[in-house]
Amino acid sequence: MASTDRSALILLVLVAVLAFALGIHFARRTAPEAGAPVEGMLWPDPPRLESFTLDGADGKPLTEATLRGKWSLLFFGFTHCPDVCPTTLATLRETVKLLEETPDFAQQGQVVLVSVDPARDTPEALAGYVGHFDRNFLAATAPPDRLAALTGQLGILHTRVPLGSGEEYSVDHTASILLIGPGLERLAIFSAPHAAPELAAKIGQIIQFLQDSP
Repeated sequence: MASTDRSALILLVLVAVLAFALGIHFARRTAPEAGAPVEGMLWPDPPRLESFTLDGADGKPLTEATLRGKWSLLFFGFTHCPDVCPTTLATLRETVKLLEETPDFAQQGQVVLVSVDPARDTPEALAGYVGHFDRNFLAATAPPDRLAALTGQLGILHTRVPLGSGEEYSVDHTASILLIGPGLERLAIFSAPHAAPELAAKIGQIIQFLQDSP
């Protein structure tokens, strides 16, 4: 094996180990308390989303203000994703339909895809991609430094993975769906695999729980 190939392999292994360690750390740091009323819910004292600025697919900045006053479902992926991303977005489309019976979400709910592949996912590409699933879905990305301002605080991991010896690549990324509340509370992390009926039920239960809480 050439020294350059060996160095690349070592680098990939180190990145994978680091990603795993960060994932374990984040899971421990944000794990739901034993008394959480819904599986995946960060309760009590859910952390709040801090400021960030992304480039929206509609040509406008997507910031924490875009999420304020809304029930937001955030998913991180990319348009060249072969399976997980389209499957998850299709599930989110069905979830939103099921949540039409939950008035708060029906009136103030939104889905946001954040691309972790800013090199290829232009605003035009993102707009066409999410529009295939639902024209109301939002999408955004940003250069790595601004993207990290969001992924870092949420514990979203993503790593570019070379495909073959050319310039083609894929992106390994966290496949969880996050629920952000109207006050920018990070209310829940729903781990993959996702099923629309279960996801809609959990979101409805969380909204009802918060409405019933003093």
